[in-house]
Amino acid sequence: MLTLLHALQDETVDHWRVIAEAWGVEYPASARDPLPELIVAILNPERVANNYRALPEPAREAVSVLRRSGGKLPVAEFFHRYGEIRSMGPARKQREQPWRNPVSVSEGLWYAGWLGRAFIRAGSRSQEYIFLPGDLEALIPAGASDTQPVWSLLSYQPDRREAVYQAGARAAEDACTILAFARNWPPPAWKDSPRWYPDEPLKRHIKEPASIPLLLRLLAEKKLLQGDPLQPSPESARAFLERAPEDAAAVLIGAWKDSTGWNDLARAGSLNVEGEWPNDPVRARQEFLEALRAAPRGEWCTIESAVTLVRQARMEFLRPASEFDVWQMRDETGEFLRGIDSWDRVEGELVRFYLAGPLAWLGAVDLAPRGAPKAFRLTPQSEALFGGETSAGKPAEIHARLRPDGALVILPGTPLLLRYQLARCSDWLPPKGGAYVYRISPRSLSRARDQGVRATHILPLLETLTGRASAALRKAVQRWEQHGTEAAVRPGKIVLPRNPEAAKKIAALAERDRGTLVRLDGPVYVVTRLGSSKLRNRMVEEGLLLEEEEES
Repeated sequence: MLTLLHALQDETVDHWRVIAEAWGVEYPASARDPLPELIVAILNPERVANNYRALPEPAREAVSVLRRSGGKLPVAEFFHRYGEIRSMGPARKQREQPWRNPVSVSEGLWYAGWLGRAFIRAGSRSQEYIFLPGDLEALIPAGASDTQPVWSLLSYQPDRREAVYQAGARAAEDACTILAFARNWPPPAWKDSPRWYPDEPLKRHIKEPASIPLLLRLLAEKKLLQGDPLQPSPESARAFLERAPEDAAAVLIGAWKDSTGWNDLARAGSLNVEGEWPNDPVRARQEFLEALRAAPRGEWCTIESAVTLVRQARMEFLRPASEFDVWQMRDETGEFLRGIDSWDRVEGELVRFYLAGPLAWLGAVDLAPRGAPKAFRLTPQSEALFGGETSAGKPAEIHARLRPDGALVILPGTPLLLRYQLARCSDWLPPKGGAYVYRISPRSLSRARDQGVRATHILPLLETLTGRASAALRKAVQRWEQHGTEAAVRPGKIVLPRNPEAAKKIAALAERDRGTLVRLDGPVYVVTRLGSSKLRNRMVEEGLLLEEEEES
């Protein structure tokens, strides 16, 4: 521990006299070694308490910051926050008497005896620090004000007309979509995934496209996706999908907090580096989250207030003060970003990205307004970031219906595992009003069969999702399992039966419902304009699944 002795032993007698005056004690000039006696006189509990309370508010804040930082901060960082201590020779010092008119908080505390300076070795480097003498700190009363960042004074109230970005359990829904997509259309192994661009079905069903690279990384690190090509792990993926959506989202939040492979700085925007990225993403994340821990839950705070408070409390969360001039980073114009003056363009941008990027995507914060966020608020799920217990998500409930055209509409909040299973054996249609839309077709059943999914797996799933409403569809799936594809529709709405029995059924349908099909030639029919919307439903009622042939 660095003590008051360490702070004063290399200073001059004149400096000791100034300190004695600041503390209101008599300087022991007659003593053979006056410094120990001066220190004993200063380290009186009542005197320390009174002196601390008499400090100006900015000075108490600086002392509090030192206490929260382990008693020391690099000189460059402390001076950047609280001003410099001017270097003076004896004559100038006697002439200007800086202890009576300090030009900064740092200078005031220095001549009041509250600060010391020392070189401290960290690893292979030695760096100069400003420190708070430990024996002095120990006598600060427990009830004394310890200035903390005041989040409540930096609040924000969204306008009622502003749209709020609330991810909720969206990340869990998107993770389910990615797992199902990877099972149907496997992406390459992680080393090649940056070159993997999601196919149209995935783009249709992802709620937050910007989060795809992050979710891919987290799913791979949690071993929910494994192998080459990447495939869902049967055991771990099932365990994840069996969770309530809010609980699954909390798993992803925790995975981001501990991720060693996701580098937020590399994703934060316009920064570039020469060579390897020099940062430790896990350490930076942990330091940032320690500052964020004090933010009020459920209240709006401005994003810029977070930037300011992180700078006050954890200025070195990314770059150590000794390396502000070392890291070779450039902005989009090619300008080097060096020194503490670049903090807002580097660390500040990273804080903004944390809040408007991963934390928002994963549901740990809400944002307002939606398009160009100015504020955030921590959600209950954010407790996963701070080691707290997240409230158990409410059990998922089935919200599914069968449309007249045979498509299945699944609302978010439906059990993830059921939607995953349906997505494996269905075509993915464009979403409708935020809902997922799927259709079982001969093509999708063929794909599912290649993966080992048979009608015996699909029939109970359909019954669970829609009950009696899917009876005709279940019958059609059973028939496809036995007979394969029996009817197809070509571009131009030409219906072709594939076997005599299917031809009889289609002929009966055309006879019974003349507004749907018109015979073109032999067993070939053309779909009428009015019949387009109900053809599939009519075919399913006949026990036939219609395959759409693509143009050759």
